[in-house]
Amino acid sequence: MTSPGAVWVYAERHGESFRPVSLEILGHARSVADALGAKLVAVTVGAGEAPAKSLARFGPDEVVAVEDPLLDRYDTKVYTDLLESELRPTDPSVLLLGATRDGQDLAGRLAVRLRTGLTAHVTSLEVDGEKQLIGWVPGFGGGIEAGVVCPKRRPAIVTVRPGVFPAPNPQEAAGVVRVVHPTLDETSFGSRRVSFEPRG
Repeated sequence: MTSPGAVWVYAERHGESFRPVSLEILGHARSVADALGAKLVAVTVGAGEAPAKSLARFGPDEVVAVEDPLLDRYDTKVYTDLLESELRPTDPSVLLLGATRDGQDLAGRLAVRLRTGLTAHVTSLEVDGEKQLIGWVPGFGGGIEAGVVCPKRRPAIVTVRPGVFPAPNPQEAAGVVRVVHPTLDETSFGSRRVSFEPRG
């Protein structure tokens, strides 16, 4: 089990690859984890284990790969359930996600489930002298920036805008990959696409 206080990054998959913002966040999260003295964990959900092995070369200490053939596309209910089941027992200090359509949906739902705070659309991150993560959010058309902290609840959930951090290069050394096989069937999902019917 991951030690309490770890920094987690949700790595959003698109088929066999990852959204660029997820890799951008993962590269920057290494410095955040080091500043907090914490472990860096990447978590990904999808069909097939191979992408998790490539993700392990982008800086995390551990990759948690929740894998099942039925997880080939995002489902609000199931993805929230699965991430909650991984996050709750490990008590991470931070969860970072890309400010994508699915990332924002997932972040909001997890914040409610875990009864914690959410800072959305941040453009920079820093760790202060009290070991608190500050997410900087632009406001009023970019004329000001507000620094937001979540001091009393954890994990501090943060969505990060695409393109604000440079994408890291893959490394020779790779983190440990832990594969999780959930018990799923078609009834687990809130909705499923079963067929396409032409109109007209």
